[in-house]
Amino acid sequence: MFVQSKTRRSWLSHLFSRQLYRVFSFSLIFSSLANADLVIDPIEPIMSTTQLPRDKTSPIDVIPFKPPIGETDWKEFFRNVHGSYGLSFMGPRIAGSGNETYNIFIPDVAPVQLSHTWQLGAQVNPNLQLGFSLNSIQNISDNIVGRTGVIRGRSFETYDPEIYANLPNLFHVSGWSIFSSIKMSVPLTQTSKDNGKITQITLDQNWGTTNTGDWTFGVSTELQPIFYTDPMPPTLAYRKTLYASIGHLISYRISPALNIQSTSTLDLDHRSPDSQGAFHFTSNLDDTSRLSLYLSPKISNSIFISIGGYFQFLIWAPTMETSILGMDFSISF
Repeated sequence: MFVQSKTRRSWLSHLFSRQLYRVFSFSLIFSSLANADLVIDPIEPIMSTTQLPRDKTSPIDVIPFKPPIGETDWKEFFRNVHGSYGLSFMGPRIAGSGNETYNIFIPDVAPVQLSHTWQLGAQVNPNLQLGFSLNSIQNISDNIVGRTGVIRGRSFETYDPEIYANLPNLFHVSGWSIFSSIKMSVPLTQTSKDNGKITQITLDQNWGTTNTGDWTFGVSTELQPIFYTDPMPPTLAYRKTLYASIGHLISYRISPALNIQSTSTLDLDHRSPDSQGAFHFTSNLDDTSRLSLYLSPKISNSIFISIGGYFQFLIWAPTMETSILGMDFSISF
């Protein structure tokens, strides 16, 4: 579908001259939040019609650490290897056809779709988990006509694999549970090669209260600088070089296995080149909120399952045409 770019990889000059100071300034904000937890780069509509949903509503997967006993061997090593599979259904609009959803990454109607997430990692110690993750999008309906007249159908698209590090105890603040993670993408997809992407670094933090009984109040943040080769391929008008988001979390535990949540995602990004300067940021994606219900039945001491449904709507301009229903499922060991 795409042709590999032959762009010269003079990435060091581009990295330091155009992006480093942006990353540094946002890193200061990220660090200050820690001292006081979504995305793969959305593909432009002309190149792709799908994108990963910004799903931060699923319960955080923090598998208990099982410390090795005595001398480490392969058996004990595999006791600390953990994996998970997540499936998210981006379902139909409230007002509209049952086989089309509202995709905030276009934004327009698109086929209802499934998001697949695979993850495998090893718990190095109680404070660090290292591993790999992979995400794919699957459109599951045909002949969906958007407002632009583009017809979209069944497809399956896999995104760049990522190396991740989960750091559940990186920061300690009394009364708060703070989960931090960092990911680095490996540009193996043809889309990344055509864009001249070197990598993207994703920094996530999720803050949640620990002393409020059945209630949890929190905030999630994400910072994602993206690095490219220089010069930009002539087929592109611009490339997104920085993404950031923030959102709230309110959760109520109805029972040990059932909870209800309210979440939101508000974002901004910078795209280069930009005639308005290096510090010009826009909110190119719709800001969304979700109301979710999650069931986490106890299967065993080593297998964890979560099943949930959600109602998603636009924060600033909610309508039935842009509101959708969806479901989530995850299993981990």
